[in-house]
Amino acid sequence: MSKGFALAAFACIAVAVTYSVPASLHVPHRAKRWEEFPNVTLNFDCSDKPLGFYADTEFECMLFHMCDEEGRRIPHMCGNGTAFNQEFRICDFIYNFDCNEAPKW
Repeated sequence: MSKGFALAAFACIAVAVTYSVPASLHVPHRAKRWEEFPNVTLNFDCSDKPLGFYADTEFECMLFHMCDEEGRRIPHMCGNGTAFNQEFRICDFIYNFDCNEAPKW
């Protein structure tokens, strides 16, 4: 083993150890839960809508609603960094679509 290779390997190990994060400091990704939003008022109305899923533009499409046959609303929330893409009826990355165009679909 050459002296240069050994020195390079040692430098790589030293950097890896220095910048590694102990498992005890790792914070896992947490999804949002409705219980964390106790004072949210939803104004979306399903009474004039057919059965389906609808983006809530009041909340920048981060919320969407399922409207049932009887006009009841069942709210849902997209995961972090996503919003409801009305065209494809999925939670999608925010940069992939314009929420303001949701009523068009």
